[in-house]
Amino acid sequence: MVTQAFVDSSVLLLLLDGDAATADTAERILREGVVLTAQGLTETIQVLQGTLGLRWNEIDECIETIRAHAVTHDVTSATLDAARTIAQQSGLDFAAAVLVAAATEAGCATLYSARLRDAQVANVSVRNPFAAGRKAAARARTTRKTPKERLALLYARPGFLLRRAHQISAAIFEGACSGVGITPGQLSVLTVLHACPRLDQATLARAIGLDKVTTSHLARALEARGLLTRSPADSRRGVSMELTGEGNALLDRVDPCLDHAYETLMSVLNAAEQAQLLTVLRRLNMRLEDRARTPFHPL
Repeated sequence: MVTQAFVDSSVLLLLLDGDAATADTAERILREGVVLTAQGLTETIQVLQGTLGLRWNEIDECIETIRAHAVTHDVTSATLDAARTIAQQSGLDFAAAVLVAAATEAGCATLYSARLRDAQVANVSVRNPFAAGRKAAARARTTRKTPKERLALLYARPGFLLRRAHQISAAIFEGACSGVGITPGQLSVLTVLHACPRLDQATLARAIGLDKVTTSHLARALEARGLLTRSPADSRRGVSMELTGEGNALLDRVDPCLDHAYETLMSVLNAAEQAQLLTVLRRLNMRLEDRARTPFHPL
């Protein structure tokens, strides 16, 4: 992987930003190959767990995606010494100076951050490609909302409600399937391969709406458990996958658990509300499919 830029945790966290343009910019930077510090990765995990309330399986998927496009640079005492000099000469705060020093040591000419202003510091160009979009959004707001108004809007936003509903659904799934030992992502892989044996990895990723890196990690974990096999295919398809007997048997065991999870999740709605919920979710997914970060092509 050719690394092209240094990033801090503010860029990584914007991968999950509610604004599609902002998230797309962060993803583009990441996929070009980046360098980051272990502290930056730690800060990202802390926010994913503490502020956003993601579960560990969700956090693991995010971090694995980041690691697929990133390398870590160690901050040493020499880095801190250089940062002190940079802070004195440039006027940057020490935390920002550490990033510049680390970027210099890693041979990166550009440092991307959503926290810092554009600047040229020593041999590093500090760039904030998100600032213009945030200023435009701020100008578009005609009135300043009170803290209580902002909080009420947060709790009423579809994105917040959908995320919270997903957390509840995931918790119910994990409780119902605890005796089987399977995650929602792994279940998606097994179910698709059960219906379409000998599928290639790219097609599988599109069929479950996940990126190729995440799909590869899911498949390798299932292969390690003896639930599927991966074998070379032709040059275009790369790898062909198929369930083992154990994989098919696990799907049979998990079916009653899934029925129980579904009944628990839907138990708070009457029949009409259940049908309405599914209709609205399908419509939202279908009409906004072109805004998704990963393609979804059901088989």
